[in-house]
Amino acid sequence: MRANEYWHGTPSPSNTELMRTMFRIGTLFGVLLVLSGGCDRGGESQEPPASDAKTVGPDIGHATGLESAPVTVVEFSDFGCPYCAQFALNTYPQIHTEFVLGGHVRWIYVPFVIGRFPNGDAAALAGECAGEQSRFWPMHDLLFQHQSQWRRAGPADDVFYQFADSVGLDASRFDECYRENHPGARIERHNELARRAGVRGTPSFLVNGRQIEGALPPDQFRALLEWAVTAAP
Repeated sequence: MRANEYWHGTPSPSNTELMRTMFRIGTLFGVLLVLSGGCDRGGESQEPPASDAKTVGPDIGHATGLESAPVTVVEFSDFGCPYCAQFALNTYPQIHTEFVLGGHVRWIYVPFVIGRFPNGDAAALAGECAGEQSRFWPMHDLLFQHQSQWRRAGPADDVFYQFADSVGLDASRFDECYRENHPGARIERHNELARRAGVRGTPSFLVNGRQIEGALPPDQFRALLEWAVTAAP
């Protein structure tokens, strides 16, 4: 039974205790906890996570929050995944305000490509090209807010160029980055890290190295992070 089948609406004290119990199980046995909806990678078999796959180097992803925060969350996400959009638009803003800005959590967003969504690879490229001009997060928001505009058959380059203009990017720099696929190797590193970490779908998270899968609602993710903060050394 999936864990989200236990929970409906705002968690009660027993819900929080369930989260604590599940997190302790994950801590002891390193199991993957599938908690809510997510976009899977299809029928391909997955290798067991490599022993060092939980380590994220400084050149991986896009970080926000204090480096000294007691909890680090690494999010693996595909811009084309509807569950990722749900999490980004409905859950993460509250988590960011309470935990990231509050100094409790450092959040590292790792965009990678499952390969199941039209123009998902181009969306990741647009996000990384915005990152080259220090505008990754505004582009991240637009890509999810207007997912339906570009996740369609046929090229969506015109949409991504409009987004680049909306977030204030230098047009010629973005054009060169996008056309010449400057971040291609970086995206491949993200894809490889996700594979080695045993990521089976998106969104997936490493919470201080413990793997959580699924787009949890705000109250459920808050309960998880509250426990992770209290359990941190």
